[in-house]
Formats: sequence, structure tokens, C-alpha cells
Amino acid sequence: MKHVAYPIGMSSPNTTRNAAALRRAGILAAAVLLLAGLFPGTGHAVSLSVIEDAAQSGDRGLRVLIDEAKPGYLQDDSPEALKQYRARFYIRVDALEMPAGENISVCVAYSTTDLPVLYLRVKQVADAIRLGAAARLSSGSYTAVPDRGEVRLDPGWHAIELQWLAAKDFLNANGALNLWVDGRSVTGLTGLSNSTLQVQSVRLGAVEGVTAAMSGWFDLDEFVSRAKGYIGATPTTTGISDVSVAVNAPNTVIPLFPAFADAETADSALAFTVIENTNPDLFDAITIDAATGALTLDYAADALGKAELTIRATDQDGLYVDTAFRVTLHTVNTPPTTTGIANVSVKETAPNTVIPLFPVFGDAETADNALVLSVAGNTNPALFDAVTISAATGALTLDYAAGAFGAAQITIRATDEEGLYVESTFTVTVAEVTSDVNNDGVINAVDVQLVINAALGLPVEGEPDIDGSGKVNAVDVQLVINGVLGI
Repeated sequence: MKHVAYPIGMSSPNTTRNAAALRRAGILAAAVLLLAGLFPGTGHAVSLSVIEDAAQSGDRGLRVLIDEAKPGYLQDDSPEALKQYRARFYIRVDALEMPAGENISVCVAYSTTDLPVLYLRVKQVADAIRLGAAARLSSGSYTAVPDRGEVRLDPGWHAIELQWLAAKDFLNANGALNLWVDGRSVTGLTGLSNSTLQVQSVRLGAVEGVTAAMSGWFDLDEFVSRAKGYIGATPTTTGISDVSVAVNAPNTVIPLFPAFADAETADSALAFTVIENTNPDLFDAITIDAATGALTLDYAADALGKAELTIRATDQDGLYVDTAFRVTLHTVNTPPTTTGIANVSVKETAPNTVIPLFPVFGDAETADNALVLSVAGNTNPALFDAVTISAATGALTLDYAAGAFGAAQITIRATDEEGLYVESTFTVTVAEVTSDVNNDGVINAVDVQLVINAALGLPVEGEPDIDGSGKVNAVDVQLVINGVLGI
């Protein structure tokens, strides 16, 4: 049995052999046939594009953009004067805008170049888009599915399958156009007197009916055709999550049955294969257990790096879906390290203290600015108006509270991107400002003289830097005099 299955727009048997390779490369053979597929003399007309956003599965699908009142389509010339014909494709009409009562023929089969055998149309009815069908008779007239038999196309993708049969001969009216939507048989056409007709080509897109009042777009994907036999839906996938493990990790086992599904095929009857591995050196083996659907990644010793794996699920009719995921083997993460933060001693009138933290912490796998620096502990919050850390610069700022003095233990934590951390604790001592330079318990002229001597550059004993500014000057002289006066 001849079975033609290919991504949307493949236009001849010669191109179907390379369909999988072309899809993985992100290039569809149809791209070179877009202009050839248009009605003669219509110019570019409807805009056809093969893009990722239009894909029902795989890499790309066909987007039909309604931007002119002219048709545009792709053509399949593989049928060879068939008296029986089946096709299945996926359609999504969420973004299509049409006035009530108007319709677009999205799939038309032809007996000769200008002789349509059947139509599938999307039609605007009130606030819904419905799928309808019509078939030609040998007499030249057409018969259509009645309005009540048209199928509402709700938002999302829909699998449309058709079966066209020519009558046995002119004495028998036993031709038919049968339809399935999402695997469910719907109203079709039977008792057709169409024995003189046959299918020689099929057009898919905005084939007929486009008007200037229409706008938006619709998407088409996964066109499959054959002479006989129900096609059904392509397998689907929810995808496989990326894997990231440390070097020399144990095998990773991924259950594939939950990641794939098929309306007509049991999980255990799907055939799973690894069709692409961008970095084989990362693995000793990649195996799939057909009975359980378990994908096992057996990592090579000491291997580091990344690989993209593509898994294919194929049903019993040869229809398939692919999904790709990334595997990363990284070095074993180690926690950050610290050289410690020096203790701080200041007087109560001191300005803010700024401590650069990047030189204090380090991590073999994480950049300084990617470490999360935080204050994990403060035993005396009243000593400060604020304790802040700049994430961009790694600067820790101690903003002292006015008039406060005492000691606090500050703990700083550095956390890497995987949650490992290290802490460093240091002591902040804020001394009370006093004018008793020589610490003899009395503030008097001796203390004044000591401050004056220090301001003049003479050596003195005691603490003449009254305000803690780091230098002795007139401010300190005034402070000690104030102390003598009891101010």
C-alpha cells in the first residue's frame, strides 16, 4: 500500500524521502514552491509562510495570512488518477476573521486542473466557524453537507480527515465523501453518482472564496495522504524536560509513555527511537525499553558538556512526532568560600563604613556578581540605622544610628546559584565619644592641652581624636573644652 506522509507543503513523491531531514533543518521543500502554487496571474496574493508558530507538532507549519482578496495555496501532485483518496491535515482557525455567511475553501481536490472534485470549507456562522463540505457529481452539479451537519471548529487544533470514493460505474450511485473531525465521524455525503471523476491533485490553503472583507490568518500542518485506509491522528507529545546532572552521575531514566500519546495506538505499541544526538561523547549508551517506554541515559565517565537529544514516537501507520530536550553534564558544585571580614571599631560620631564583599567571598562555579549576598545575623540592630548590601557592587554599608554605641556581631551569607552558601561573622564596636583624653576619669585642662598638642603634631598619650574623624583639629579642641565646661 502506498503511504505518503510528509510535513505541510511537500509537493511530490521525490521530496517526501527527505522530509524528516528537511524538517530538522527547519526548511520545508514547499518553501521553493510557494509561488508555483498560486493561481496564475494572481501575484503574491495571500501570504504563505512556513514558521514555528504555525506548527501543530514538529518544527514548523504553514501560516495562511489573509492580506488580499486573492487565493494562495500549496499543491500536492502525488495522486495518480485515484478513484479512492484519503487525506488528513490539522487546521487552526482561531485568528481568522470573516463576515457571517462567507467561507474559504481550505482543501480542494481536482480531477483535472480546473475541475474540482471536492471542497472542504470553513464558514463563518454567527459567532462560530464551521467546517462544511461539497462534492461534484458526474453531471457537473454539486451536493453539499447541509448546514445542520457542519462541524463547529472551537479554538485550537483540529484533525480533519476525508475519504473520497468514486462510484463503481454510471449505473451505481455509490460514491461518497466521508469526514472525520478529531477522530470522530461526522456528517458526510453518500449515494454520489460520480463514477467519471478521479483525484489527480490537491490544493491546501486559501484556495477559493477569499474576499476583501476577510482578515487574520489560519494555520495548517501535518498533511498526510494515501489511497486507502484510515489515517487517524498523528501522535502528540507534551515534551521532555531538560536534564542537568553532575559529572559521573548515575544513569538517568526518563519514562516516555507519559510524554507521548496517540488516539488510536496504545503507548506500548508506539515505536520510540533516538533520531538525533548532538554530542554522542557524553554517553556510553542511550537505550529505550520498548516494553516499559523507559529511556536510559548512561553517561560516559568524566564527560562534561551539553547534548540535544531528539526522541521520535511512531504509530502503527508510520505517523510520528518528535520532541527534543537538552542534557547538561556539569562539574560538581562546591559551596562558596570566604577569607573572612575584619572587625570594625569606630566612634559613635563616625561616618558610614563601607566594606567591599566581592574580595571576601569566592566560588569556583559562580561569578562574584551572581552570588547572593545577605545579612544573615545582627545581634544589635539598634546600633544602626541600616545595614545594606549592593547586589551590583557587593558593597556592605554600615549606617550607624546617631548617639548609639556598643557592639554587634554581623553575619554575612554568600549563596551560589544552586543554594550552597558560606557565612562570615565579624564584630562592629562603636565607642562612646568622650573628652577624657588620658582616661583618668576627669575632664580638665590636661585633656585640653593633650588635644592641642596632638593638633600641633606633638606626640601624646591617650585618645585626642574626640570625634573619631581620623584627625585631630579644632573640632576636637572645642569638644574637649565643652567637656571641661560640662556642655
